[in-house]
Amino acid sequence: MPPYKAPKFFTERARQPVNGANQILHVVDRFFLDRGVQPPVECCILLNSDGYLTLEEISDHKPLPNHIRTQLAFDEIANRSSQRIVNVRSLHLLNVQLVEQPVNTEGINDPVVLQGTMSYAFGAVEEVITGDLIVSRGDLLDSIVGGIETTFQYAVEGGQGKASRCFHLMLPGNRAEATESGVDLVMAYPLLPVELIDKTPGNEALIQKVLLEVLTALQHDLREENTLNPLLNENLRSFDREKTIQDLMDRGYAIAGDIATKHNFNSSWMLLKELMNRFGPLATTELQLPPQNCLDDLLYLAARSIDEIESWPPVSALAVRRRYRRMF
Repeated sequence: MPPYKAPKFFTERARQPVNGANQILHVVDRFFLDRGVQPPVECCILLNSDGYLTLEEISDHKPLPNHIRTQLAFDEIANRSSQRIVNVRSLHLLNVQLVEQPVNTEGINDPVVLQGTMSYAFGAVEEVITGDLIVSRGDLLDSIVGGIETTFQYAVEGGQGKASRCFHLMLPGNRAEATESGVDLVMAYPLLPVELIDKTPGNEALIQKVLLEVLTALQHDLREENTLNPLLNENLRSFDREKTIQDLMDRGYAIAGDIATKHNFNSSWMLLKELMNRFGPLATTELQLPPQNCLDDLLYLAARSIDEIESWPPVSALAVRRRYRRMF
């Protein structure tokens, strides 16, 4: 068998053969796959203990571990009206471990680098490749926003509380004309290292971190380009609870739950004023911290910002959009 050929926009760092003795840890996605040669087939993306991803058909005749079938059953009930069909000729899977914005180029659609482990979706996986996938900022933001309604959902441990979600990123691995033909599409999943993933492997915290970093860089470039956009009116630091807590502690605040307390704080500090405006009136010595999970607000802001940018989404992102559709 010829060696696995990565897509054009993926830079290879190393290859390694697949160890057959690996364990299936979690489902990270499900969809109907249309390769143009037969009716769409229901499939899922599985995370293995070696850190790579595989595509498996979902069939009553194909055995899957009980915990995987439990995850699939919960998601099917939770997402009954939000299934999608993916129409591709070749598909690559990427477990993303790091996202970087290394270079500030002219304009606002800078390159973004996704580092991780790539495998081919079709056929037996015999080797995987570690390396970097390069996409544009517009590609990445459009993929996050476009996948909001089709995230994979997990029951929380104990059965109470809001379901956790795993976001997928459908990205181009080649030029737009290849994407239009269904060639070299990449399904990417920012995930924790396998040794840290617990019983609910949703990636909401990682998506929020990536989204916040990319929107912060975009906000800077929009200001540099003197371009009007709703993003310019937002204090993005207010979406970063951990950073806000650290800033407050550095300034002498004590944190208890969602309240930061300090006597005689300096009300001229701009961050406090901004947080007061965003999160409501304060008692003399108390500050209400931003919610633990601001991801949905951040997603809404990203969608509004993209819609207001002239010539966005880019051609490459529009080509990706044409490779999937909602079933209902």
